[in-house]
This record gives sequence, structure tokens and C-alpha cells, in this order.
Amino acid sequence: MDEKEWELYQSRKMAEIDYNSGIASAREEGREEGEKVGIEKGERKGKKEAKIQIAKKLIDEGIVINSREMKDNPLVSAIRFSNAFLVEELMKNYRNLIVTYSNEYVRNCSVLDIAERTKNEKIINIVKKYLV
Repeated sequence: MDEKEWELYQSRKMAEIDYNSGIASAREEGREEGEKVGIEKGERKGKKEAKIQIAKKLIDEGIVINSREMKDNPLVSAIRFSNAFLVEELMKNYRNLIVTYSNEYVRNCSVLDIAERTKNEKIINIVKKYLV
């Protein structure tokens, strides 16, 4: 092997090493980003599940907020979060939560209207069942 061939060989070998190093680095960055996204998603899911458990405990203990404000109504929150269990329990046991809201943004907005906005057929059917 003459010197020119040796330099070409070394150049190709270095290019191959650089390429493999870049691929490994990119793979590691992708893995780290994926882990970060997964952790964030898990935290959001955990918080949502914790809120559901708290709501179930409050229902079991008979403690339910009766609010005239839409944002404070647990039934409205259960509908928005598409939690069928809570919607069923609240519709069945706490009829006073089934109200119609009006404010500067909405007029005569019922729990059925809110359920229909979720486009979740299960939630809509539960609400309809108890409005009859």
C-alpha cells in the first residue's frame, strides 16, 4: 500500500468513525428527549388520576361542592375530563349540580351542552339518562 492509498484509507476510516459517533450522539439525544416527554406525560396523567381519586373520596364521604360557578362545579369538571364514573355518580346522587349557566360568554348552557361539546358519546348518554 503506497502513501496515497494509506492516506485515503485513513481518511475513510476517520469519516466512518465521525459518522458513527454522530449517529450515536443523535440516538442518545433522541432517547433523552423521549424520556423527558414520557416523564411529562406520566406526571400529567398522575395528576389527573390523583384528582379523580380525590373526587371519588369526596363523593364517598358525601362532600360535594355546590357552586353556581361553572368552573367550580364538580359535575362540569367530570364532564370536561370525560370521566364517566364521576359523571354517573354525580348525576345519580347530586341532582343539585345539574344546573344551567349563563354569563357574559354563554347563555343557558346546560350540562348536556357541555357534554355535547366533548363529543364523547358515553358521557353524553350518561347525562341524557339522568336528565329524563
